[in-house]
Formats: sequence, structure tokens, C-alpha cells
Amino acid sequence: MFVSVNALTEKIIECNQALIDTLGYTKEELLNLDSIAELYHPESLSIREEVILRKKTGEKLYVSFSVTAVKDKEGKILYSRGIWRDISRLIEKRQKLNKLNETLKAKNEQQATLFHILSHDIQSPIRTVEHLSQWILEDKGNNLTATSLENLSMLRVVNKQSYRLTQDLVSLFINDLREVPSIFNLSRTMETIKRRVFLPDGFKITILSSITSFKTFNFLLTEVLYNLISNAVKHHHNFQEGEIKVEVEDQGKQILIKIGDNGPGIIENLKKDIFEPLKKFHADNVEGYGMGLAIVKKIIDQVGGKVDFASMVGKGTTFKLLWPIFEDTQEIK
Repeated sequence: MFVSVNALTEKIIECNQALIDTLGYTKEELLNLDSIAELYHPESLSIREEVILRKKTGEKLYVSFSVTAVKDKEGKILYSRGIWRDISRLIEKRQKLNKLNETLKAKNEQQATLFHILSHDIQSPIRTVEHLSQWILEDKGNNLTATSLENLSMLRVVNKQSYRLTQDLVSLFINDLREVPSIFNLSRTMETIKRRVFLPDGFKITILSSITSFKTFNFLLTEVLYNLISNAVKHHHNFQEGEIKVEVEDQGKQILIKIGDNGPGIIENLKKDIFEPLKKFHADNVEGYGMGLAIVKKIIDQVGGKVDFASMVGKGTTFKLLWPIFEDTQEIK
């Protein structure tokens, strides 16, 4: 659409048929307007390079525009020549995209609530059942009948299955989560993870870190640490002598995390598939579906981090993570 405007009076002095057809005015009506400003919709006042025109019917027409000044030989501006391009479809797509973004934001908030329910509200009673049933066995096991012992054993198995199910449900949604960075407290998170993994008696977890807290993707890092530690615990061959060391080193815009264990290690020909889903590298009687390390890899890729590992059969395995952090990191003094 083409229009020429007098620089002094701001009146339209020429236009093409495309403008006439699109806005619904006659050429005479357009040329008789007191100012080109009469064509602008009130909502266009806050828009730059894109304006809203008002059709004769009152409907909005979204356009982008470019303006060129036409000058005489002495350089005096005689009038301006403008070109408007109909961008109604672009605006419609933009509005749909904004609506979709709002929907996705609401979905992420719902998922975050679901994660909290699965990770805390539902798992808390599951952990309680695990601990109480263990205490019953320790305190009254000798006084229970064979049937009662069998029923209690079945209860513990089903309870652990329920726990694993909630973990798998959490993992299903992790890739869709876009988390806002928040303060991550290392010691508090590790205590939570210890409770989540049902740490066996005698199994030790040692933390070596120069920083107490830092700003990062809190939930996602917690899930990475949980899966690595849980994996090390459940695959260990000797719970009484099991040990995991967690080391954290501040490297500016990222941290280096090392999680090492003294477990059975991974044999050489299995190392290339270690991050593949549904892969199990140890005995079939170990609980789980082989998803833990695959979840770790996907999360780390999602946040732009890196993960590597070293393992020796009979000596243990150490995972090394490079994980992004932001401001508000606090050092131990």
C-alpha cells in the first residue's frame, strides 16, 4: 500500500488502489481527511515501526511502514512518501505464539507443583512406611509368625515399588521443565537425597566443598545428584563399607561436581552405552529400570552442562559434571 503525505499539512496527497481496497475508503475520502493521523487506530500510539490503521468500518488493520522524504532541488522537504505493508497474519501468529507461551508457562507451573507433590508430599509417607516396617522387623521380628513376616516383606516390596513409580513419573516430565534459577543449598539438598535413597546402615556419604550455596537450576540439579547417588547406592556390592564422596569446586560461571564411589565399577565393553535409557549394567535383582543415568545425561544437556566418568572394575566409579551457576554464590569462610 502506497501513500504520499504533505510534510506541512500532514494531508494525504496521493495513494494507490491497494490502500483504497484494504481500508474501504474511496480515494476522495482519503484525500479529504484533515490529517493522515485520522487513519491511525488509537492503539497504534504505543507501537513503533508497526502501526494499526482504522478501516472505514472501524476494524483494525495491522501494518508495518517505511517513510521517505521527497525534497526539492534546494533540499526542502516537499512531502513524505510512505509504504504500508499488511502484517495482519504476522500479528495473528504473534498473538497465538504469546498465548501459547502463556499456556506453556502455566503448564510449567503445574509441573513444578506435580514435582513437589511427587518428590515430597507422596514420598514422605512412603519413606515413613519403609522406616516403620524396618523398625518392626528389628524390634519384633523374632515374635512374628511366618505369615506375618511374609506379609510384612510383601508390604516393603510394594512400598518400594510405589517409591520407584513416583520417581519414574517425575522423570517423564523433566525434559519439559524450564526452571527459574534459585538458591541451591548443598548440605540441605544432600540430607534430602539421603532420605530419598533409603541410605543403608553403614553407608557413608562425604561432602567436600568450598561453597555452601549457589544460584542455579535447583530442582534439576537435585534430580541429577539424586540419580547419581541412588545409582551408586543400589548397585553397591557391600553396603556396610559403601562410601560416596561428593566434591564441589567453584569455577566462576560453572561448578565442577565429582561424585565418586567405591562400588563394583563398570566393565570396559559397557561404558559406551552407560547413558542409554533402559540399560542395566549390573545384576537383574537390582531395583530400577535403567533410566537413572539417561535422565542425568538429558538434564545436563538441557542446561548446557557436561558430564563424563571414569571407572575401574573392583575400584569404583567417579562422575564429573560441569554445571552452570549464576550470581549469589557463597563461599565457606
